[in-house]
Amino acid sequence: MARPVVSRPALDTLPGLFVHKDRQLKIYGSPRTSQFGTWAIQYPPIRDVFYGTIPPGTDIFLSYSPPKYHLDFVDPRGPQGCLHLAKEVWRSHDALKLVVFGYIYQGHGREDLPFDRIQQLRDEIRLGNLGALSVIELALRLLSERIRILFSSKRNLESEKHGGVTLVNAAIATRPGEKDSRVPIVVEI
Repeated sequence: MARPVVSRPALDTLPGLFVHKDRQLKIYGSPRTSQFGTWAIQYPPIRDVFYGTIPPGTDIFLSYSPPKYHLDFVDPRGPQGCLHLAKEVWRSHDALKLVVFGYIYQGHGREDLPFDRIQQLRDEIRLGNLGALSVIELALRLLSERIRILFSSKRNLESEKHGGVTLVNAAIATRPGEKDSRVPIVVEI
């Protein structure tokens, strides 16, 4: 199946934020969110509006909605994030350092998402893309990781780099209409 043609800005048109001498962060954002009520800037969840939209080299991605299964749980409806955004974050993970969103009030918080085989299996299984053998592989990898942690020194574990992207649901209200009821989340890049 052919992917839709997506227009995106050239990398040199992305806003850059100079943070220290020669260091610059590239920022890109989208106001779109999958349908969740009757508000503006929404699209049907079956429509992939994110494929190929995060330009290469983007350090910080700002989105109205969260990626599926990450800081997006709404009780009793369950995860309300965007499946297509989750796939686009995985596709763009080489450069991304931070993804910030705030649409799902109940999901407020921070998640450090490693881009390793364990995380990939977890996400693919939750998305329904992998079967029973993948569940077994995930269980074995998790067991292996726990054993590694058990026999590693604390210093070795602390020296390991995060090596992924930080996701932040920056929603401040606890539900629509409430204001300033949560503290901000601070992230170092």
